[in-house]
Amino acid sequence: MLVKWFDNTFLFKKQSIQSDTDKKIKAVILGLAVCYHSRFSDGIIRRKYREEIKKCIWSTMSYAITEEEILDSILTEQKYILNMMTELPAGTALNAALQENVFMLLVCILNKIPIFLVGKPGCSKSLSMQLIRSNLRGKDSTSHLFQEMPQLFCVSFQGSESSTSDGIIKVFEKAEKYQKHNDERDVLSVVILDEIGLAEISKFNPLKVLHGLIERHDEQIKVAVVGISNWALDAAKMNRAIHLSRPDMDLGELIYTGKSISNSMMPSKENAIFDLESSLDDNFGVNLQPLTTQLLEGIAKAYHEYCLHDQKFPNFHGLRDFYSLIKYLGRKEAVYQNADDEEI
Repeated sequence: MLVKWFDNTFLFKKQSIQSDTDKKIKAVILGLAVCYHSRFSDGIIRRKYREEIKKCIWSTMSYAITEEEILDSILTEQKYILNMMTELPAGTALNAALQENVFMLLVCILNKIPIFLVGKPGCSKSLSMQLIRSNLRGKDSTSHLFQEMPQLFCVSFQGSESSTSDGIIKVFEKAEKYQKHNDERDVLSVVILDEIGLAEISKFNPLKVLHGLIERHDEQIKVAVVGISNWALDAAKMNRAIHLSRPDMDLGELIYTGKSISNSMMPSKENAIFDLESSLDDNFGVNLQPLTTQLLEGIAKAYHEYCLHDQKFPNFHGLRDFYSLIKYLGRKEAVYQNADDEEI
């Protein structure tokens, strides 16, 4: 289903793809990336999986492609979607985590495929859903791409240790009732299960009703479902949905994220929102003072080493602490751009 959607809908309107064969291959790659590649939380395993995809494409389609080209096909579409979004809060780091989260959410919501976003605090899970909600506004969207997509009607459920199954059922009923009275080409109902991992440990066992609500029969109204959790649920639930598991950031991505946050907090608007493609070249960060760049790189290295070797209690300090420090530096950079090296 996803391969057909990518081929006939998403990639159909793109002029950059040269031939039908290239488009079909890319549709296969993206479909496999959504269903399987995203499940691996380890970057090394993801690379091995891409190697297997390369072999399968050659054996079944006689199409020569490298592992690097497969990765580039995936990243290109992820960057394309994020580049189309204009409602970006100040201090947003346009890193790989956000790119993948937004892409996966968009694809699964439009196809009404349930998806669980799983990752440690600070890996842009809630932010990505916020960006989807603020940019997918139907014909009122600022981007031509999103103007052709339905507006979202989101109904949220906040998971906690006191959650009950009745609360989950009511959220689905509200979303389904709204969808029943609206054409899904204009409005699409989305159920957001936030902190669903906390609900799983509730003594009331509220998630027992989730199986039937996610797996709907053809005659039943279907709504999009997004679950957000800091840890994976049990396999019986995860296997009923697309599972996106974010790998931990490596040193390179931490440095890039730090520069991205600091750069986006510069006072001029042209620096606050920048193009993803140009931000990946060697000149990225030229708006930052040299000592600030050096400091950002040092903080990223120190945080990376601390998480790997020195943290006494796992996850006591996390990405949000790293982001807060970088934003503090970003605000200082905006205040004293004209200060000399000694003052910095």
